[in-house]
Amino acid sequence: MNLHTGAKWRAAVLLVGLLWAWALRPGRGLLRVVVLDVGQGDSILVRTPSGKAILIDAGGPTGGLKTAFDPGASIVVPALRAEGVRHLDAVVLTHAHDDHAGGMPAVLSQYRPETVLDNGRPYPSAAYRKFLNAVRRKGIAYRTARAGQKLSAGDGVTVEVLWPPPGASKELDENAASTVLRLRYRKTSVLLMADAGFEAERYLAVRLRGPVALLKIGHHGSRTATSAEWLQSIRPSAAAISVGAGNLFGHPSPPVLERLEASGTRIFRTDRDGAIRLESDGSLVRIGHFRQKGTRT
Repeated sequence: MNLHTGAKWRAAVLLVGLLWAWALRPGRGLLRVVVLDVGQGDSILVRTPSGKAILIDAGGPTGGLKTAFDPGASIVVPALRAEGVRHLDAVVLTHAHDDHAGGMPAVLSQYRPETVLDNGRPYPSAAYRKFLNAVRRKGIAYRTARAGQKLSAGDGVTVEVLWPPPGASKELDENAASTVLRLRYRKTSVLLMADAGFEAERYLAVRLRGPVALLKIGHHGSRTATSAEWLQSIRPSAAAISVGAGNLFGHPSPPVLERLEASGTRIFRTDRDGAIRLESDGSLVRIGHFRQKGTRT
């Protein structure tokens, strides 16, 4: 490459970079998906281009641990406020395990969403009872999640329930029955797998095709999810693993990391990277990590 050609090439690269930064600058009507760092749990905030807000899960203690630390009050609510969320249009509880539901009572003490969606499976935990009691006390519309349902998000953003399917077997355990969601905004697709595993992946692999901009992988990187066949089917550009530092479960599993690396998927982890944010104008996508508002243990 001669000097003249090289200068033209550098100028073109600079121009593309400037156009990218301009197109995705704050305030230009972007879809934002924020995977919060709540330790060994899940909590995800979706903001539509016009500012509508949907919260999916709210973290909580894992493995039956009893602790005074409440990620809903200490992490999720401060993060929502830092993101400028004054009203939640919808809340989705993917399933009732404490590492997803534990922070919900604190969130519902501060916000009254228009709609609440969960998988409708009874679960004997104090956090889940408090969650349901708050929904009833505040008169929030409650819906049971089943594949094919869509949440009204506006702005050309669709939030679709992909799993569990109608008539799903009651033999599914609580993790396997997690609510799986797909977000779509023009050409941008995001898959949120909650704690679902291989059974959901096999069901969805014959119904979905990639590419996917961001995959929130199933069950915190457990070896029971994120198969090679699934990754080949949906071809994610990036994966978010919501996982606690030094957790007792060994998450994320080394085989899962190997499968992600072999597929060429860029890996983000909340235990190392902190909170993860996707921004998209429907075509261009930017994914990175940042220091969130709030504290965690």
